[in-house]
Amino acid sequence: MSKLDYCFSNDYMVLRPDRASPVELLHLLLSPKVGRNRAVDCFASTDVRSFHRRLAIFLNLLLQILLLSLAAPLAALGAAVELLLNLVDNVLHGQCILFVWYDDSAKNTTPCLTACLSLCRGCMLCAGRMEYPDKSSPTYRSMTGLIDRRVDLDRSIKPTDSRFDAALCVMASKLAYENEPFIRNVVTRHWQNNSDFGGPQTAAMIWCRWSSCVSTTAGTFQNAYTAQAFVFCDKPVIDAEVIVVAFRGTRPLDAARWCADVDPSWYKIPRLGCAHAAYTHALGAQRNIGWPKWVDHIKGKPQKVTTSLLLLLGINLGVSNDSHTDTTASSTDDRRNTPAPDDGAVTVSMCTARMQVYAYYTIRDALKEVLEANKKARLLVTGHGSGGALAVLFPAILAYHKEKTVLDRLAGVYTFGQPRVGDAMLAMFVERNLDRPKKRHFRITYGHDSLPRLPIERSAFHFLHFGLGLHFDKSYELKVRWEIPGEEETSSSLLVDLVASRVNSAWELGRGVYLGYRRGGFFREGWLLLLLRAAAVALPGLPFHRVQDYVNAVVLGGHIPEDN
Repeated sequence: MSKLDYCFSNDYMVLRPDRASPVELLHLLLSPKVGRNRAVDCFASTDVRSFHRRLAIFLNLLLQILLLSLAAPLAALGAAVELLLNLVDNVLHGQCILFVWYDDSAKNTTPCLTACLSLCRGCMLCAGRMEYPDKSSPTYRSMTGLIDRRVDLDRSIKPTDSRFDAALCVMASKLAYENEPFIRNVVTRHWQNNSDFGGPQTAAMIWCRWSSCVSTTAGTFQNAYTAQAFVFCDKPVIDAEVIVVAFRGTRPLDAARWCADVDPSWYKIPRLGCAHAAYTHALGAQRNIGWPKWVDHIKGKPQKVTTSLLLLLGINLGVSNDSHTDTTASSTDDRRNTPAPDDGAVTVSMCTARMQVYAYYTIRDALKEVLEANKKARLLVTGHGSGGALAVLFPAILAYHKEKTVLDRLAGVYTFGQPRVGDAMLAMFVERNLDRPKKRHFRITYGHDSLPRLPIERSAFHFLHFGLGLHFDKSYELKVRWEIPGEEETSSSLLVDLVASRVNSAWELGRGVYLGYRRGGFFREGWLLLLLRAAAVALPGLPFHRVQDYVNAVVLGGHIPEDN
């Protein structure tokens, strides 16, 4: 790839597993001349004399090659497992459909058949044609939604509670893993009934999804890594008090996202610092020019992402358009049953135009329009996992562009299990623009979640965490700390680690059963989550990255500090 692709950066290092041949990998181990290695894009004069660092890069490339080779099988496996679990979930919740077709109006039915079907109805089964779960249905759940079925907000947390923003953000981060009809249904039907969130009115919703993003400079294998997010507010836009932007994180069997999470590639951007390459491009950084104030090219046509483009994408500002059609609704009945937006609602349908859509620019311009129409609403940005990384970089780029209109309304950035996104210079830039005069960046971690420890490769421009660190232990007790607990600790024995992991898993299994019995339905864990917790006892090291524990931690963890 031409070095001009990185001309917006003072320095850079981008790993290229798509070009990592055995010769290049061997050269990486034996020679410090990394700038001459085709598996690493960097300045030709770059030398890495530390063997340990070259070994870390070597192992990282091997891991990415392995993940990319398993991408297709894992995607197929994930789709099959998700479909099967949705089918099982329908059966367990009384939505199973018989394999035979039965017409109640038929005159030639036998008394025996009629009695059998009546018995089936009594068992919460319904007669009809066999239908498999539809991925575009408002009832279809992702793996995350199947593990944690909660969709309602905790009514015990009031807007005056210090946990309110964090509780709202963690539920939005969890909801971001679902499909559009599911999200729209939850926001407009479940959350609108919460008297502390939107009152009796229908919550306005902006849905933003990016089916294509700018091509990454790290090769075509990362083109699948795009940013997905949705935006909603508690009331119609004119009267809204809270606007939330929630970025989707990494799905369980998404190998492309896994590669991005473990990839230590970075760019050093003037005035900003070293930023994670994959997350930077997922938000919409432009090849050759990085982060211009405006995007002046979409599929080769000069065009700015302004109101005209937002309208083209389906955004109706001001009074909603009743003729607007939701192209992704699963059926006419679903559309008919979905509440119509109130006056002043903002609706963004999924992009159907054949053009490049850039996450940062689309969200930024939509927010500027909304915040200009509403002078009192405050803004929250959130995400779980890699969605948290995008949630941190989004306001950082706003500050880079001096978007004071949006930044002044930013009330908080809440990330859950967020990986590292930059170096000390980026940390100082974000702190200077987000955490003064008061803290607005809250980085929440739980237990021994592995994702906040990524990327593990360290360098002179090593990745680090910043923001106010709120760590919850396995008892959901909150501690404010900058480092990740246990990150620098080295165990004297592998056996000790295995025993400790089994003990922690057994504790979580018992705690999950106890909380459901002691505190009621909101904390009652489903069969799938309990099964995973039991499997973690037998298979030490099963991730702590589940959203379930982050929801519990925020609700049960007590007071969330607003400042140091």
